[in-house]
Amino acid sequence: MLKVHNLKYDELVKECSSQFLILNRDYKLSYPLSSEIEFLKGENFVEIWKVETGLYDEENCKWLVEDLVIYIGFTSDFPNKVPKVFIDDNNIKSVGVIPHLTIKNKDICLFDNYVTTDKNNPVGIIVETIDRTIETLIKGIKKENLEEFENEFTAYWVAENKIILKRIFYYTIKEFPTHKNFLNALVYESGKLIIYIIYNKEEDLILNYKTYLESNNIAYQEVELFYLEDIPKIKYPPYEYTYKESVDLIPQEKQTEFKAYFNKRDSQKIVLFLKTVKDKNILSGWIYKNFDKNNIKGFRQNTLNDYFIAFSNNFPEHKEIIRKFNIEDISEKRLNDRTTTELQVFQKYKFLIAGLGSVGSYLVSRLNSINFPNFTLVDYDALEVANIGRHLLGFHDVNSYKTDCVAKFLINKNPSQNIDVLRSSFIDIFKQNSEIYNEQDFIFLCTGEKNLELELLAELKNGNVKKPIFRIWLEPFLLGGHFIYMSPDDLFDVDSLYTDNYKFKHSIIKNSEYENKRDLFIQKEIGCQSVFSPYSSSHLELFISSIYPEIFKIIQNSKNKSLVVSWTGDLDFAKKMNIEVNDNLKSFEITKHLV
Repeated sequence: MLKVHNLKYDELVKECSSQFLILNRDYKLSYPLSSEIEFLKGENFVEIWKVETGLYDEENCKWLVEDLVIYIGFTSDFPNKVPKVFIDDNNIKSVGVIPHLTIKNKDICLFDNYVTTDKNNPVGIIVETIDRTIETLIKGIKKENLEEFENEFTAYWVAENKIILKRIFYYTIKEFPTHKNFLNALVYESGKLIIYIIYNKEEDLILNYKTYLESNNIAYQEVELFYLEDIPKIKYPPYEYTYKESVDLIPQEKQTEFKAYFNKRDSQKIVLFLKTVKDKNILSGWIYKNFDKNNIKGFRQNTLNDYFIAFSNNFPEHKEIIRKFNIEDISEKRLNDRTTTELQVFQKYKFLIAGLGSVGSYLVSRLNSINFPNFTLVDYDALEVANIGRHLLGFHDVNSYKTDCVAKFLINKNPSQNIDVLRSSFIDIFKQNSEIYNEQDFIFLCTGEKNLELELLAELKNGNVKKPIFRIWLEPFLLGGHFIYMSPDDLFDVDSLYTDNYKFKHSIIKNSEYENKRDLFIQKEIGCQSVFSPYSSSHLELFISSIYPEIFKIIQNSKNKSLVVSWTGDLDFAKKMNIEVNDNLKSFEITKHLV
């Protein structure tokens, strides 16, 4: 085996070529001039090999291609990355259109992008690359792997595109229409791109996207599309069709409807079709250009229509090539499928978060990972500049309502998400309409208003609130943090967690310190309205990261017992500050308490 540790790159490749020729005497190896490989200009290769061989069918004892030329391009990352293989121009016709060969670039796809190589065996990497190339070409020519065209349809569909569309297509569709053409697109500009969001007119999934665009002052229009459930004639590549050829793809029974659609004034002429690959729906399409009938001489005004111009032999347009595109699914189902499996399916939760300060805002960002839940955000405060050091939001959001800005943060991530905003006191909301709380799956209290939060916990014990509640709060300097979880199925007396003078029994800081060091714990800048409890953003991250797994387990378990969880902060810092803490504690540990 060739050892590479102490070899420079040029020495490495030279040694590889020597050993490769010893192992593979049937191949002819040379180093081409740049004039021979014009099509590889612009590629980031530091070395290119020209390998001459042939394709022999052992099974039928015959040559498929007697004289085959391939080029192997090495980047400076070799042998950490596999080299890339290209087929010579003169062999394209004899090989034909086969799976894994990109006609446009003449390259062959052999490995996944993240394949791990044995960097201590560079010659073995080269041999494996060439062996796979020969095997792929032989299988393709013998049509033994045609099913792979289907499996990689989206790659082949746009492979021969000669025009960059400068358009991006998405769709958010729950059910594809089966009896009529009910697909439209929301179209807007984003920088130099035109964005299309395709939707089923019989569904309301597009409403959140409209709200998102309107709230960001982005102008949009709605465009009608011509949709076909399937086009059986589109089977194997090449998928390069002229305008004239494309109209023949439309099923006969849809031709009249297509002609009427094509001739609509000011319509964008877009055809969509559905293809099923491995039980998954793939939506793809193509687009035609618009026509300026006023510049066509020799015809009276209003005697020409777009359909005649596009598909008649009388005009050059019929020879133009359709511009094809793929469409990416941005529905919540697809986004969730990317993050879960059949064994890990999260339901669509409803969470109410009362208090969107540092704790509440960071908690929202964590909870959002659970299948983009429906949120009800409750807070009446605006974000102050003094808070941005330890808040999810930043300077851009200062002086704006926290509810609105956190909602925007979530919507910017996924415009289809449902977010309700209530700029009011959480306890006033309960008194005015308790059903808002009882519509939730879980309620989170992060306001820091202990008396009011305990009042809502009492309402749960009294039966007026019927959904489980988390109450989360911090101790000064974040030397400790806690949450109480009360389940409607396991009610307990919250007063049992407190001493006679209403100090929390499981406090990290000794309760006596709250009287002795009150001025240290509750600091002021100027006046009573500027009271704050000091702690750092880094310790807040540690706290949220530690308690979130416990919260997540509770959310996922349908039968929960009530629970109290404490987190211990940095005890070394407590010593430096001369703050006494309770015994038998360890920094950054979680403790669970019986209730």
